[in-house]
Amino acid sequence: MKTLRLDEPAAVKLPEVRLEPEYCRYSRQAIAKLLPLLSRGVSLQTAIKELYPEQFSKEGEPLDRLPPVESEEMPDLRNPVVERTLTELRRIVNALIKQYGKPDRIRIELGRDLRQHRRSEPPCGVRLARARSRNPQGGSDLQVYSMAA
Repeated sequence: MKTLRLDEPAAVKLPEVRLEPEYCRYSRQAIAKLLPLLSRGVSLQTAIKELYPEQFSKEGEPLDRLPPVESEEMPDLRNPVVERTLTELRRIVNALIKQYGKPDRIRIELGRDLRQHRRSEPPCGVRLARARSRNPQGGSDLQVYSMAA
């Protein structure tokens, strides 16, 4: 309790915490680099800036608008879903810049399902079968209201 600097209620709740399987914010290699600094009392953000300064360097001038996905600034993407998503994001951000001017910062948050591994999620057919077993009347309700089942 003293090592983690927890009060008694927090120490009692700690063993109940369940982490997401197969997901961690930092790799084992990064954790191995960060732990010595953190154990000396350095804050996480300071340790990251010290170990990975290239992530915080601001090279060049900011752009007036986001470049097309197929430009020199963007890496070669092999995933068409990622390419479509980035294209849509670029379109929205450029429209916002046009209407309101450049923002100080843009934060993008992914939905939880985008971060999960495919193998940890049941296939669509399994999810559909579960939903049908929970609500066997669902299809007939749609037919009553003249909707295709």
